[in-house]
Amino acid sequence: MVRSPVPSRRTRPGPPPPGGPGAAWPPPGPPPLRGEPPPGRWPDRCILLAGLLAPAILAAVVLFVLLQAGSGGWAGLWGREWQPLGDRPRFGALPLLAGTGAVTALALAVTVPAGIGAALWLVALAPPVPGRALAALLRLMAAVPSVVWGLAGRGIVGPLVQDLAGARYPQSALAAGLTLALMLLPTFTLLAADSLRSVPSPLVEAALALGATRWETLTRVVLPWAAPGVVGAALLALGRGMGETMAMVMVAGSVPSLPPSLLEPVETVTAAIAWEMGEALAGQPHYQALYRLALGLLVASLALSAAAARLRRAVAVRG
Repeated sequence: MVRSPVPSRRTRPGPPPPGGPGAAWPPPGPPPLRGEPPPGRWPDRCILLAGLLAPAILAAVVLFVLLQAGSGGWAGLWGREWQPLGDRPRFGALPLLAGTGAVTALALAVTVPAGIGAALWLVALAPPVPGRALAALLRLMAAVPSVVWGLAGRGIVGPLVQDLAGARYPQSALAAGLTLALMLLPTFTLLAADSLRSVPSPLVEAALALGATRWETLTRVVLPWAAPGVVGAALLALGRGMGETMAMVMVAGSVPSLPPSLLEPVETVTAAIAWEMGEALAGQPHYQALYRLALGLLVASLALSAAAARLRRAVAVRG
C-alpha cells in the first residue's frame, strides 16, 4: 500500500471551511434587497449631476440675457447721454460706466492698502487673542447685508462727507466709494490673509536667519510670494464692487451724468438697472439696453472670477 506524501508548507491545506465540507468560503453575505443598485453607482451619478448642474444653469442665464439684449443698438451704448424717457430717448451708457468706474476705483484705492495692512497684522503681528477677535469681527462684517451697508452709508458716511468735504448733497461718488470700501474690506482682508498664510515657513525662517528684520521679511519675502493671491482677492473685490446694487441706489445719488468731481452724485450701471427695469417694456429699446448693460456686467464678473481663481490656484500650487 503506497502512502501519500506529507504535504509541504506551501501545499498544506488550510482550515476546513465553516459549515462542513463543500461549504462556500467566504460565506455569502445577506441577500441584497430587491431592486437595490450596486453600491457606488447612484452616489456617483448624483455627484456628477450636481457638478454639471452649475455650469448648465450659468449657461442658461447667459443665453437668456443674450436673447433679451437683442442684436442691434450696441454702438449706441457708447453715447454720452442716458435719457430713456421722452420723445427722443437716448441710451448712451458712458455716464453709467463712468459712475461705476469712479465708485469702484475709489473703493479699491481704500480697500487694497488697508486690507493688506490688516492681513499682515492678522497673520504675522497680532497676538493670539486680538487676532482671533479681529478675524471673527471681519467674518461678521462680511455677512452684513448690502442694504444695511446702504443705510449706514446714507445715514452716516454721506452726511460726514458733506460736512467734511463740502459736498452739496449727502449722496455723492465719494460717499458711495467709501461705503463700498467698507463693504469690500472684510472679504478682501480675509482672502489676502489666506494667501499670506500659504507662504512656506522655511522661506520666512531663512530670511530671518540671514539677518532680515521682521518688516523686511514681510515686504521682501512674504508679500512677493503671496502677490498672485492678493491680486486675485483684489479682482474678486472688484467684481463684487461692480455688481453692488442696493448700496449704490441709496448712496450714489442716481444722477446719470458724467461727474465733474467725486463730490457730485452719480449713477452706476446696477443702480440704473434696478431703478428702471420695472418701467421698461419687454422687447422695447429701453428694455434691451438694460439687458445689454446686464450682459456686460455678467461677462466682466465671470472674467474677473476666472482670473482670480487662476491666481489663487497658482499660489496654492507654489505653496
